[in-house]
Amino acid sequence: MEYNYIYMSNYLKSILPKKIDKMDDIKSTYTLLLNDGDFPDIVSSFVKTMHNIYDYIIENSSVYDATLRSNIADTHLSLAKSFPVLHCLKSFLFNIGYFGELIEDDLKIKVESLGQVMYLVNGQGVHMRAKMSESRLYSVLYALKMCGFSSDSIHFDKGKVNMQTQNDVVFSFCDNPLFLKGLKLLALAEKNESRKGRHNIFLRCDYDVILKDDKEVDYYFFNMIDPLSQTQQSYLLKLHNAMLSLGMKCRLDVFYMNVRLIYSIGSREVWTLSKSIESGYRLLIKSKKNDAYTSKINHFPKPLLEKIQKGYGCNKKFFGENCQMGCHGYSFEINDDLETEIMFIEEWLSLEYEYSGRKSKKQTRLKL
Repeated sequence: MEYNYIYMSNYLKSILPKKIDKMDDIKSTYTLLLNDGDFPDIVSSFVKTMHNIYDYIIENSSVYDATLRSNIADTHLSLAKSFPVLHCLKSFLFNIGYFGELIEDDLKIKVESLGQVMYLVNGQGVHMRAKMSESRLYSVLYALKMCGFSSDSIHFDKGKVNMQTQNDVVFSFCDNPLFLKGLKLLALAEKNESRKGRHNIFLRCDYDVILKDDKEVDYYFFNMIDPLSQTQQSYLLKLHNAMLSLGMKCRLDVFYMNVRLIYSIGSREVWTLSKSIESGYRLLIKSKKNDAYTSKINHFPKPLLEKIQKGYGCNKKFFGENCQMGCHGYSFEINDDLETEIMFIEEWLSLEYEYSGRKSKKQTRLKL
């Protein structure tokens, strides 16, 4: 896999919501702040504009690829360490939304100083001590300018940013001023609502966190599988329904920009539907009762049976192989070929539930 700005920009596009639902019962913090009930349009504007910005990065990727680390494939990917321009871009936009004041009938947004918005920000909306360099600031501001984001206070000259004033810097986005409201909404949502298992609300545009009530788990499931093929969606839905009908619990977990649906027996994680930057879509299974039902899985296909018998864990320690994230469980890539094994995986997980001393809880589940 070649990791570059095209790959990462496309990934950032893929984690933005595909459709914006009607938003009722929004927390008063956000309705009072924006004084506007048209939240779907605000969120849609944010998503559309971020797509345009990422498309500009993709079109000019050769310029930004020069900032990549030489050993990028040897470490876990992150914006801060692997893609500094995207990290600075996210930080700059977040800071404008968080510190900025909407003015002139919300057509422009003002910050007290440019220095205020140069601090780098992590995935929980926490400002770090480090600031972006002048060269990174130029890259970010120039990209935003080319996408319609402007300020009368900022001028470009031979690779440098010249400021007419350091105080009360005003930005506008004439193509769609609602984007400025989107910056404000998502920045405050990340700052207020971030918690363990819910990172990068701003980058992901996780607008559901501003609602008074949590969404049902099926909402997150269908959003997650939306980019997959019809075959993959069909067999994953069947597995999802079967496990919830048994009585497993399911919860959303967002770590950094990776998203997981974790299915548990009691408090024990048993299997996970995972989408990550490096591994794509996978099923991860952490079965603990294999020895109790060995005789009941002898009919499984030989490759699957051998994989189960081999166990999972640290590949370096147990198998003398490079780390393949074995600690995450038995790993299965989600593709159309997995359809031939999914019935056995469903049976396997059902046995895991049964031998964990749980009784089945029959429920009616949803369809595609």
